[in-house]
Amino acid sequence: MKNNKITILGYGKSGIAAAKLAKHIGFDVFISDSRKLIPELLETEFKYELGGHSQKIYDSNIIVVSPGISKKTEIKKNAIKKGIRFISEIEFASTFTESKIIGITGSNGKTTVSKLIYRILKDYGLNVMLGGNIGIPFSENVYNEMTKNRNNNYHVVEISSFQLEDIENFNPDISCLLNITSDHLDRYNNEFMEYTKTKFKIIKNYDKD
Repeated sequence: MKNNKITILGYGKSGIAAAKLAKHIGFDVFISDSRKLIPELLETEFKYELGGHSQKIYDSNIIVVSPGISKKTEIKKNAIKKGIRFISEIEFASTFTESKIIGITGSNGKTTVSKLIYRILKDYGLNVMLGGNIGIPFSENVYNEMTKNRNNNYHVVEISSFQLEDIENFNPDISCLLNITSDHLDRYNNEFMEYTKTKFKIIKNYDKD
């Protein structure tokens, strides 16, 4: 694979899953995390740095950011200047599946509705996977889909505003925007409209079809 260097910012659940998926696809993976010690990385095959994000993160073609990292404005600006894609884990995972995606977001009720839709589809006999903000990273489900040769899947993905911040082409086949009430405003400069615009990104790539 050409231009196959990727940086994973944050090595939480979604970062681990994104790194695993990236390695499977053929990327040269580099992990960067602000924590000083992550036991899981001590025996990993990945290159990594801890205690902050150095200039090494820009030696890549793609930077995948974990949703928990909020103070990333300068990193994002620098990445864009250098021509590096700066995307969310949700965006990254969606690139590598051809299955139908049902995305659910909203301030309240995401988990309940996601579980309900998953159960309805599963009981109907469809091959369906549940993930995203609900606790199973989307990248993990896409990885399992690829390695187990599962076809014709439906992905039900619970999506937080944090995960929608850095999408480019993410375009669910079906989107559910349940409600928008004041939440996480400290992350959005205490601006309700900024938070609202982030939620509406779930349909940003929709066209007339």
